[in-house]
Amino acid sequence: MLRRCYSGKSIYATRSTVPIMPSFIAEALLNEKDLHFKKHGSVHGSFSQHYVKTGIFDAKFHKLLTKSFGQRILGDYDEVTRFSSDEVSAILEQAWEFLEVAKKYLASQI
Repeated sequence: MLRRCYSGKSIYATRSTVPIMPSFIAEALLNEKDLHFKKHGSVHGSFSQHYVKTGIFDAKFHKLLTKSFGQRILGDYDEVTRFSSDEVSAILEQAWEFLEVAKKYLASQI
């Protein structure tokens, strides 16, 4: 579920919006290997171990995971944090790229 709350030229990013998308993608990939985790840090580390260090995915997607998770934490717990529309657009663009690469990878595994 994606939703954007606009306030002037800034977009508030909450845990249900853009910053969490890359984590969902990584979790889906790990689920395909029958790997399930309760903590985001475990998802990020396992994604790196199983997909980045093996050369299946570019390291930029692991960086996206950690950066977007940090922004999600700020958006959820820091009352004064605002993300510009450019910041959110950049994460969203990278998340869509991650999704497309993940879909291609999964399709090649069938």
